[in-house]
Amino acid sequence: MDEGVVENREYTGDEVTPKMIKIIEDKMSKDVKERSENLLRNFQKLHVDPLGIGEQVRMRTRSWDKKKWDEVYTSIPINVNAKVEILESGVVE
Repeated sequence: MDEGVVENREYTGDEVTPKMIKIIEDKMSKDVKERSENLLRNFQKLHVDPLGIGEQVRMRTRSWDKKKWDEVYTSIPINVNAKVEILESGVVE
């Protein structure tokens, strides 16, 4: 069975079976995770926090120190959990 090609929002290949949908979901989940983690590492390198991670830490930390946060932000590991779920499939004209 040919796995076909997944680009953007289109799949070209054999019939879309539940097994094929699972394969596509897994590949897309992995891609979203990798791209997101790369983006977050770039934010850290640039010393920017557009997602407000520091604000979330501040709200949960009693003795939060902005100066210390600015020092550690660039080196903390940030892991992304991504789950793609395909709800519908069909032919688009």
